Amino acid sequence: MPYRAKVAGRTTVKPPRRTSLERGYDRQWRNARAEHLEVHPWCEGCLMRSLYVRASLVDHIEPHRDDQLLFWDRDNFQSLCASCHSLKSKYESFAVRRDPVKGRTIVCGPPGSGKTTWLQSHKEGIDHTFDMDELAGMAFPLPHEIHMRMLVARGKVLNRMYFTNESAIIIITDERHARRAAASIGADVVRLRDRKNGGGLPF
Repeated sequence: MPYRAKVAGRTTVKPPRRTSLERGYDRQWRNARAEHLEVHPWCEGCLMRSLYVRASLVDHIEPHRDDQLLFWDRDNFQSLCASCHSLKSKYESFAVRRDPVKGRTIVCGPPGSGKTTWLQSHKEGIDHTFDMDELAGMAFPLPHEIHMRMLVARGKVLNRMYFTNESAIIIITDERHARRAAASIGADVVRLRDRKNGGGLPF
């Protein structure tokens, strides 16, 4: 049933939350979930920390947001225990801020500001380096199916950052997105100037 909420002096009516069945979690999903847990019985979040805990849930690594390709892409499935699933959901929704992780940095700035050069000059001793814009297909137009595959790859990067303390340098061009991601994975943010204002130099 819809409910009313007051926002800035106005009364708004929010639609009721859809049931799990309305969101696609039907018999077909339950069968897919059972098959995945049979093949992947251990929580993948715990495995990243060398722990063996039985999984009870199948999670979408990259949130599907009603996209059917992402919903049914088996590469986008992961087995999780209830604790890891709850933690991932909190990080994804920015409900909690992760404590800073040593050696974890997000580099942002406009095109031509020297993000890749900065990454190359600071990557020694770093466990992982990623260009999230490239993984998300933001640098060039792609067919929808390929774009979804790249979103899953990007989701796997963030997923690893949720569950481990590994160091990383990650490129995200948009500063707003960079700061939101940094809060969820415990990273510092380095913002570079554009080329005409001294590209490659942090603010």
